[in-house]
Amino acid sequence: MIRPVPHSEPLLLNVREVAAILAVSESTVYALIRQRKLSCYRFGRCIRIHRDAITEYLDSQRVECTPAEFLNAKRHF
Repeated sequence: MIRPVPHSEPLLLNVREVAAILAVSESTVYALIRQRKLSCYRFGRCIRIHRDAITEYLDSQRVECTPAEFLNAKRHF
């Protein structure tokens, strides 16, 4: 019988773990789920977010800027 190789990191994360990864509050993660910007799994009252869902959310939030916009943004720091 072949057994799957265990991952060193879990594929499904809870809201607290996702908040830590995204550097936001837990209420922000709940809001993203409510707005359907971040997909999740519900097991009864438990919410779990797949690592791929986090990557998809981050990709959807990427903003491309021109070199001039980048240079102007750096001056404000």
